[in-house]
Amino acid sequence: MARSVPEALATRRRERLGVLLEALGQARGQRVTQREFAAALGREQGTIGAILGGHRALGGDVLLAIVQTFRLPGHYFDAEETPDTEGFARAAVASGALARATHGGGARRPPVLTREGSLEASLARLQPDRAVAMAVQHLADLGHSHDPEGWSRLIIDAQSAQDRGALLGWIDRTLAGARQTPGPRAVREPSPAPLRQRRSS
Repeated sequence: MARSVPEALATRRRERLGVLLEALGQARGQRVTQREFAAALGREQGTIGAILGGHRALGGDVLLAIVQTFRLPGHYFDAEETPDTEGFARAAVASGALARATHGGGARRPPVLTREGSLEASLARLQPDRAVAMAVQHLADLGHSHDPEGWSRLIIDAQSAQDRGALLGWIDRTLAGARQTPGPRAVREPSPAPLRQRRSS
């Protein structure tokens, strides 16, 4: 079970969420309502209102949904240094994240958590937090592929990070590691043993 968000971190996340909403409105040239913002995430307006009002901490799957929907870096809410919210807001508005919510007929459906049999089996067996399942599915959507054992190890690792309150950092590290890993290489035939010089007879 995920640990509760520390008060100082909850306050920072709430403040950054408010700044993000304001920056999105400025980038679009029209105020972004809580209802609109919630619809872009596939959530209820009351959830966003409770977070901004300090009655609920921003954590778990809501935080991950914001990061993915508005293409924020994983450390946006938790980094001590202030992020470039205006730049991220302009990029999010340009990508149409809010327009999809406004003109898409209401809140979008929750993301499909599984596509491959091996991932589906691992999620069903391990039953991680929804935020962890979303994170792993996000990796699968980006092209990560594993056998059932590999997915299980990844899910367990992600759940461990979630329990420490470090899931977004885990995603950043996992994506960075994937970018540094070279693609599949051609299989080389084993080189023959060194040939001994033949004696002339």
